[in-house]
Amino acid sequence: MNFLKDERTSLVSAKVSQVILVLTQTALLCIILYRGYALNQPDDQILDLRILLALSVFGNIFATLLFSGNFPRLSAKALFLTYLALVVLLFAVLSIWLGLPNLDEWQLTILPVLVGPAILVGLYWLAVKFGEERLNR
Repeated sequence: MNFLKDERTSLVSAKVSQVILVLTQTALLCIILYRGYALNQPDDQILDLRILLALSVFGNIFATLLFSGNFPRLSAKALFLTYLALVVLLFAVLSIWLGLPNLDEWQLTILPVLVGPAILVGLYWLAVKFGEERLNR
């Protein structure tokens, strides 16, 4: 049996793989939520699943950025505004959920809110830059 491999079959294969990956990630998230909130398992018992899900999601995003070239290269102003929006959103959600942060423990409360979005925006910029260079070669 011979299979024809052209752009169309490659595209369909990539789309099916992406759908299966997203469904698997969604199922893993549901398992984590069920075990954490319905079964009240401690965080240390589901930490491995949470790490696996984070690596899968962010690895998928990074690979998509790097190899597809489908994401726009943002200007410095747009990157800064995205960073600022993520900081404000994260601060608001965490303040509503956990209460206002204690300034005495700024390393544990405020610093992660400032550094986390910076890491995400920086990784986005790097992946888009390397992806664009890869496509130009």
